[in-house]
Parts: sequence; structure tokens; C-alpha cells
Amino acid sequence: NWISPEAKPYLDKVKTHTASHDIVKNKRYTTGKFFIHTPIAINPFAEKSYHFNEKVHRFISENDVNVLGIIRGERNLLYVCIIDSQGNILEQRSLNVVGGYDYKTKLLQRERERTEAQKDWKEEDKIKDLKKGYLSFAIHEVCSLVLKYHAVVVMEDLNYSFKEKRVKIERNVYQQFETALYNKLNYLVSKDVDPQEAGGLLNGYQLAYIPDSLKQAGKQCGFIFFVPRNYTASIDPATGFANLFYLGALKNKTLTGEFFQKFHSIAYEKNMD
Repeated sequence: NWISPEAKPYLDKVKTHTASHDIVKNKRYTTGKFFIHTPIAINPFAEKSYHFNEKVHRFISENDVNVLGIIRGERNLLYVCIIDSQGNILEQRSLNVVGGYDYKTKLLQRERERTEAQKDWKEEDKIKDLKKGYLSFAIHEVCSLVLKYHAVVVMEDLNYSFKEKRVKIERNVYQQFETALYNKLNYLVSKDVDPQEAGGLLNGYQLAYIPDSLKQAGKQCGFIFFVPRNYTASIDPATGFANLFYLGALKNKTLTGEFFQKFHSIAYEKNMD
């Protein structure tokens, strides 16, 4: 009786059986239920800002730590280099390919496809899921290196306006990467460690704190440090000299003279080269 007349001619073409129980569509809506939402705050009393950063300073001064440098750019989505306290390179590699998947090539392809779609007034393909997947793998790789080498994280200080201007570029992972790294290092756990041990689920490491905003992160967030771009893009690899003077403002002889008059002396120390 429950089979429609239109469906009866097809009965001999399909296999049927009688269910042992009633089948109700959307059964979850046919009975009354109560839902209890209990949010969990992980590490709710974690220290922030000044006091936590001071503890990090003391730890670094009393222990031999390595440095994990991260470069964010166009040639590589992310490039990591780990050095020891003597400047020896322990490991370095690009994070364009993570988990055997070439994210940079795929993002470049998506960029071209979206550009063509915009020109032809076609529907644009979403790219945020691809970025999200990349950031998840990249953050995992970075945190694994931090634990493996007991390293502090050092990144180029890209000012907020710079990151805002580049937010529309498809390969951009600047702002999203920082936010994800803060969240992960705020309570870092390893699945391979017993939950009760250091680094386990119930006893995770706090290596950073979550700032109220990216603008308030400053030059340090726990074990994450930001250095001026002069120390990364314009540095002499042989001597380590970095030009921190803003010479672009010296437009005439008067300004140039005032600049050099601020020095007590300019000399070359032969013993220190």
C-alpha cells in the first residue's frame, strides 16, 4: 500500500526485503532531547606578556638552545633553518612540499584559475580550504622541529600593514601562520608521549601565549621572536654586519652632515675585524 503506482512497475527489477524495525526519516527530530554544552579552556591561567617573556629570557640565558629561523616569502611559502648557538646549520629545508603534496605549485595553479575566472565573470574556486590544509601541515612540521632541536623560533618582523596589504595574494600565509603558531605553541602536546608526562595531553608545554591581537604581539611572544628585516634581507653573511641606519632620509648635505655629527668616532677595529 505504501508503494506509489508509478513505482510498482519497477518492483520486478529490484531486490527488496522487509526491515525488522521501522525506518523513520530524520528520526533524531522525532524525540525530545537535551544538549549540554560544556566548553573547556586549556591552560586558562597561563601567564601572558611581560612576566612570561622574562621567564623565557632567563631560560635562554641559563641553557644552550638552538634557533629555528623561518622565512616567509614568494620563492618559498615557508623556509626553515635550524642553527646551534655557534651558528652551525643543523637542518634547513623548504616547506613548499609537505606530506608529499606540493602546495606551492597547487596554489599557483589556483591563482591562475581564479584570475581567469574573474576575467570571464565565472564562479571563483575557493582556495581557503587549500590554505587551511597547508597551514595545518606546516605548523605540525615547525612544532616537531621545535621539540626535536629544543629551539626558539625567530621570524622576520613583517609589520601589520605589510601583512594586511598582502592578504589578498593567494600564496600569502603571513598573518594566518602567526595566529596558528601562537595557538599551537600556547599548549603544545605530543601524541607519542604519555598524557601524564611532560609534553603529554594533560601536561603540555607552554612555549607562547595568545596575544589579544596581532598588533599587540610586539617583538616577542614567549619563545617566538621577531627580528628587524635588516637582520634577514640586508645582512652580510660573512661578517654578520647589518645596516640599521635609515639613510634614505639624507636628502642633502645638511642632513648628511647632521647624521655624521652624531657619532663620537668611526673606526675600524683590526683585532675584531
